[in-house]
Amino acid sequence: MIRVRGVRIRRLMISAFVACSECVATGLAAQDTSTTHISDARCDSIVAASRVDGVASGLFLGVKRVDGGELATAQITDMLLITGAAFVPPIPFRLTVFSGPVMTPSFRRISASAEAVLRSPTLTGAYRATVGSKGTLATVETIRASLMPGFDSAAMTAIKAAGDTKGLFAPRDGTPLATIDFRFSTDSVGGPGWTVQRLVSTTFPRMPVTDAVVQSGSPSADLPQTERREGLPTETVLRFVVDRAGEPILETLEILRGTSVEFVRAALTALGKQRFAPARIHGCAVAQLVEFPFALPPLSPSGTPPDDARVRY
Repeated sequence: MIRVRGVRIRRLMISAFVACSECVATGLAAQDTSTTHISDARCDSIVAASRVDGVASGLFLGVKRVDGGELATAQITDMLLITGAAFVPPIPFRLTVFSGPVMTPSFRRISASAEAVLRSPTLTGAYRATVGSKGTLATVETIRASLMPGFDSAAMTAIKAAGDTKGLFAPRDGTPLATIDFRFSTDSVGGPGWTVQRLVSTTFPRMPVTDAVVQSGSPSADLPQTERREGLPTETVLRFVVDRAGEPILETLEILRGTSVEFVRAALTALGKQRFAPARIHGCAVAQLVEFPFALPPLSPSGTPPDDARVRY
């Protein structure tokens, strides 16, 4: 286990977390309104005044080795502690993306008066470090953009600073290289193989958001019919941010699950053909994180699709 000066580390963490909480309290960043007829200045005031209440939230840091190797438990603990202590959040803390829905084929906006849902801001940034046998950092890159000004650079600076700790990232299983992912997120669920630690607790505002939806007339996905399975649905679920112009931001794309490589590839191709109406707060466009499924109905026991089978998306 790497020996660290606990008091010093805790002080650094507290300083960063206090700064983070105070920045969140200052409110949301101004929203781009290029897709609306409302002036930028008006939308700034509309969004800022739209807070209904607050919800308990936090910022979490996760770590996972993704090349098939393993990390020692004590090593993971030190990685989280030292990286978290080195992280200094950007000021102001500009939250620019809202949480959003899991989309379904029937969830299409048919009028401008769709019901608003209370949503809070969300934040996720993912970074990949490649290290040598002695723990020397070879590369650090962003693999999932946070969309917060200054956040990705602050996260990578913290990872690089932790990498300066002698032997901290060194593979303990004798492999010459290791690939380690770091994830900063308001989501505490890391998934299989992740070790997650809370960095800060805070309160995020909730605002009435008319969710982003697929626009009518978006073409059907050309999904490989050979991927159908008897009695089982075939599905790929993608998660990404729909920006204020209604376009998916590919730098935020994550594959949540997929039944085969071929089906995932087809879903990624189909995503580029979809058109979205952006999320809005009282008419002002905002960016929103959505989950988007592509699926085929299962084959019947006779080996043929049901009569009412449809290609979803």
